[in-house]
Amino acid sequence: MDYMCFRALCCKGPPPPRPEYDIVCIGLTGSGKTTLLTQLCSESQDNIVPTTGFNIKAVPFQTAILNVKELGGIKKYFELEPLARGKRWILQATSLENMDAVKDSFSKLINLLDEREPEPVQM
Repeated sequence: MDYMCFRALCCKGPPPPRPEYDIVCIGLTGSGKTTLLTQLCSESQDNIVPTTGFNIKAVPFQTAILNVKELGGIKKYFELEPLARGKRWILQATSLENMDAVKDSFSKLINLLDEREPEPVQM
């Protein structure tokens, strides 16, 4: 009897796999991309260093896993942006010297959104 109770409670098998989605996170240098990803992954924010090249993190949610490819704020990496199904642009407008770059990046983002209709993703 105890064995049957144990099997009923503990041996239901593994949970079904969660779908995974690839996301590219791009933005200006120093805009907080790494800080945002670190916070989403519930990691310590004590020793965050600027990203050189790229950073890959899996951000788990209850219904899905986001595989985020964060590209350092170097424009040569922006050409990889079309490879992802979803995109997140991180803009920081707290610094006056970045304001022109923020306006330019925001304008590019608006043009990108106007050009194509994104495929909806249910999460």
